[in-house]
Amino acid sequence: MKTPLSFLLAVLFLAPSLVIGAPKIATFDFMKVIDVHEGHKNNVALFEAAKEKLFQNPRKKALDEMGDKIQALQKKGRQLREGTEERSKVLQEGEAALEAYRDLNNKWIQFHSEKSKAITGVLVDTSKKYSSEILKIAGEIGEAQGFDWVLEINGQTNSKMPVVLYVKKSTDITDLIIKELSKNAPPKE
Repeated sequence: MKTPLSFLLAVLFLAPSLVIGAPKIATFDFMKVIDVHEGHKNNVALFEAAKEKLFQNPRKKALDEMGDKIQALQKKGRQLREGTEERSKVLQEGEAALEAYRDLNNKWIQFHSEKSKAITGVLVDTSKKYSSEILKIAGEIGEAQGFDWVLEINGQTNSKMPVVLYVKKSTDITDLIIKELSKNAPPKE
């Protein structure tokens, strides 16, 4: 009796799986974990406060005041009769204010850019720290519970494509990771 080649190949490739068994897979939702991470929440709040404080800077206030002054001069200039000496003075004052505004704006853009970059750098550095902590805990739980793989279900490639498309049988350990993170968190006030 001849055995079909496809049957032999199927046995050859499936036999190890039958002997060894299917891999034990755990998954977790990184975004769900990071959203409850106290350090991350504090980090985001500090970031937002720093960005807001940046707009309270005297440079920004001076720029806004100069913009208001220009608008007032434009309005006044439109109300004055053309060809009058008073209108000529208002136009000259407006041109000087516009030049000052441009100078203030250039300084503000440079200052804002430098400070925003520094603020964002702090956020990124601390976010990396929290991400590493979460991944370490996920790995430790996976190892302690005997999983072969621990997959983050929301991960994306550089092209924004999901890394994990489908997992048939897996155990979600998201809540275990949150519980582990929470045990080290300071008590809520």
